[in-house]
Amino acid sequence: MPVDPANIDGRDPNEGGVVMENSMDPVEIVHTADTTHVALQVALGAADARRLYEKLGAALANATAIVMDGERVERIDSAALQVLANFCRAARERGVALVWQNPSTGLQQAAQNLGLQTILEMTP
Repeated sequence: MPVDPANIDGRDPNEGGVVMENSMDPVEIVHTADTTHVALQVALGAADARRLYEKLGAALANATAIVMDGERVERIDSAALQVLANFCRAARERGVALVWQNPSTGLQQAAQNLGLQTILEMTP
C-alpha cells in the first residue's frame, strides 16, 4: 500500500493503524558491535534467492562474526540453499567466523538432501 505523502503520521485513516512498508525480505539482519545476526524467514524459495543474495552480501561486507538463525525455516528450495552455501563459503574465505543457531529440521534435511551440510558447516 503506497504511503500518502500528505499523511505525515503514517496512519491509515480507514483502519486507524500505522502504515508499515510491506517487508518481503527473506532474511532479517541485525548488526551489533561484534556480531552480525542473520535470521532466515519461514519460507525461502527461488523468488527469494536474488534478494537473499543481496542482503547476505551486504551483511558479509562489514561482518566480523556471523550467527545464522535458521529456527523459523519450514521450507527452502535449492536456489535459496545454494545462495546460503555460497554465503557460507565466502565468509570462510574471508576469515569471518560463522555459526548456526537452531537450524530447523526442515533446513537441515534440505541441506542434507542436496549434500550441502559440509559447505554450510551445519552439524546435526
